[in-house]
Amino acid sequence: MSLWRSLRVRLTVAFLVLATATVAVAATVTVLLVEQATLGTLDAVLLEEATTLAALVDLPSDRLGGAVRDIGRETDMGPGKFVVVRGADGSVVAASRAVPPGVVTRGPAGRRAAFVATVGEDEAMFRVAWAPAPDGATVAIGIHASGAIRTVQRTRWAVAVAGLLLLAILAAGAWTITGRATRALDQLTDEVSTIQAGSLARRLSTRGTDEVDRLVHVLNRVLERLQASVEQLRRFTADAAHELRTPLAAVRARLEVALAEDAPTVPREQVADALEQAERLGRLAEDLLMLARVEGGTVATSVLDGVVDLAALVQEVGEALSPLAEEQRRPFRWTTDAPLAVRGSEPLLKRVVLNLVDNAFRHTPAEAAVDIVARRDGTHAIVDVGDAGPGIDPTLLPHVFDRFRSGGPGAGLGLALVREIVARHGGTVAIVAGRDGGTAARVRLPLECRPGQR
Repeated sequence: MSLWRSLRVRLTVAFLVLATATVAVAATVTVLLVEQATLGTLDAVLLEEATTLAALVDLPSDRLGGAVRDIGRETDMGPGKFVVVRGADGSVVAASRAVPPGVVTRGPAGRRAAFVATVGEDEAMFRVAWAPAPDGATVAIGIHASGAIRTVQRTRWAVAVAGLLLLAILAAGAWTITGRATRALDQLTDEVSTIQAGSLARRLSTRGTDEVDRLVHVLNRVLERLQASVEQLRRFTADAAHELRTPLAAVRARLEVALAEDAPTVPREQVADALEQAERLGRLAEDLLMLARVEGGTVATSVLDGVVDLAALVQEVGEALSPLAEEQRRPFRWTTDAPLAVRGSEPLLKRVVLNLVDNAFRHTPAEAAVDIVARRDGTHAIVDVGDAGPGIDPTLLPHVFDRFRSGGPGAGLGLALVREIVARHGGTVAIVAGRDGGTAARVRLPLECRPGQR
């Protein structure tokens, strides 16, 4: 999932953008106010004196020199004041005192308006005003202002650091607040994700906020409608499967009687085929009824809470199907690691193994071997049912658990029922192509953790 798709991230970023703009404006205004309070009056006086003196550069040199000295002797704005008048060729026409080292009094060429700037560094920082004269001359008036300039610089740094700290605090606060605001949605998502077909009767609880509670009420209404639809479908499936059992049993009985007659009126091949189809319909009805019970949640939790030894169960299934394998002259083996205790329902888990083995028997040639292996794999029990048949088309593998799927092994409900039962027991099942051909089914179930075991 993209990080930008997170509502919490979007809200936090939007808040930070607004906060950054607000802090930047406040910091700028603060620095400007400090500069105005610290250097504003000084700059105004320097600009006024420089502009006034620039208008007097046409006076005779003695009068101009006297005006320069008079302005240079004024110390009410601070110490270290100097005045320099340069001609159009850059030569010094008049000066009040020696210019401190490192202070540039030559203004930028082509500047037509008076301005003020800071020159020098460390303890020799001066605030200098330049004013152009009509004949190309330039007047520069400066005064020592290291203290005031450092105050402004410190203020800028302090405001920048304070702004960054404030943004960091606001970011943490925004992340915390948005986290609390979206936590109710996360909790609601977790609660909804636990609702399955068998638990549609559950209702979501309110969270104390109007927006989330409205969503909860809508979802609860959806669950009510979904529960009613699923219940109606389950009842129909169960009723249909139940109603089919009686006529199918009657048809099967009559076909068996007809097949046992010495001189049947219908060819034996047709009767045997009809009997096989009736048996298939019977198995389908049984699977449909069982699937409706498992998916509909009518299997009680207590039924799934027993302890089953998978090794003994596989042994029992193997012994029960061994006569059928001998009748087909099919190689059939089973091996187990004992014990393999899992929590669940023994009849349902036996149905899983029987369905998988029956699937292998019915969809492979009689000479194809079928093996069952039950073993321990860490904290899980593994049951593998493999056959040496012709294998399965790789394009059908993603759809082997689909209901009434045409083609491939076990077309119908058998594998769909296996998947539902295994899922009810907290496990997984997969059908894969065998390494040496054929098909392999693997059931993986968590082992029962007894006291003292890990």
